[in-house]
Amino acid sequence: MAATDTVRLVGSLREAIDTALRPLVEGRRCALVGFPSHANPGDSAIWVGERAALARAGAEVVYTCDEAIYEPRQLEKRLGDGVLLIQGGGDFGDLWPDTQRFRERVLADFAGYAVVQLPQSLEFRRADSLERAAAALSAHGNVSLLVRDRRSLGVAEQLGATALLCPDMALALGPLERAEQPVTDVLWLSRTDAESGADRKPGAEDVEIADWAYELPAAVGRVKARLGPRLRRSARLRRLAAVSSSRSFDAVARHRVAYAIGLLSRGRALVTDRLHGHILALLLGVPHVLLAERHGKNRAFYETWTKDTDLVLWCDEPAGAVEAARGLLARQA
Repeated sequence: MAATDTVRLVGSLREAIDTALRPLVEGRRCALVGFPSHANPGDSAIWVGERAALARAGAEVVYTCDEAIYEPRQLEKRLGDGVLLIQGGGDFGDLWPDTQRFRERVLADFAGYAVVQLPQSLEFRRADSLERAAAALSAHGNVSLLVRDRRSLGVAEQLGATALLCPDMALALGPLERAEQPVTDVLWLSRTDAESGADRKPGAEDVEIADWAYELPAAVGRVKARLGPRLRRSARLRRLAAVSSSRSFDAVARHRVAYAIGLLSRGRALVTDRLHGHILALLLGVPHVLLAERHGKNRAFYETWTKDTDLVLWCDEPAGAVEAARGLLARQA
């Protein structure tokens, strides 16, 4: 697929997002809960894409929060008869149990409200976790569930839920530009968290190896550690924190995305097992090789949306990934 065809693919994916989202939120007041207050810039790319897609749909976002400052009464007061949106990503299931518990709490707190779960990959390893999620969706009764791959549609059926296929919201950002000229032929961006696969370090010495965990400044981390227990105890403090924090969410997310773009710009080509390494490389026009992570969501997303672009090559074996990336560069040249 030529560069113009890749741009066309990105445009079609963004259009698919708008087509799925607009009927659910157009002209409505919305609350967006679940800001990703953690080190992964990929989730911040989802947040920035969600904000862009909601703006295009004419939705008015009247309340935002992360898990720490979530305050149901304040949300209800601001939302009125609007739509409650839950952050998209890859944490619907039992891989990240704290986030799933927060999601189920929100559904219980807002039974009867129109809720949209923004595009997620669904993954359950335990039957009791799936049964609890199914019960939460059934008890609520008014959840529009968007999923970002066909495999997750099958999991939604196990939940007894009707789901709609929708690309990952980071694609709503559209085409992006490199932050700098490349300094290495191949950048290897590899997960180092609970979703990483086996040891994937390449043998080539001239390959730059990185992960993109964006760490907060130490002083900010200390403040968050001190405030966390107090926020959990005090609704008043959560309300006050919400006023200041919600104003900073977009700026923080954009800063994290800029950091990720700067990192990806270092390589003429990329090898990665991070889904949003793949998505941002696609938006940047960076040729790249995509590897599996531990649970199969990368392959599911690739097969659903991006397998037809020559800008990305799937590689089953990490041992051959660097050579494959160099091959992509040679074909481009």
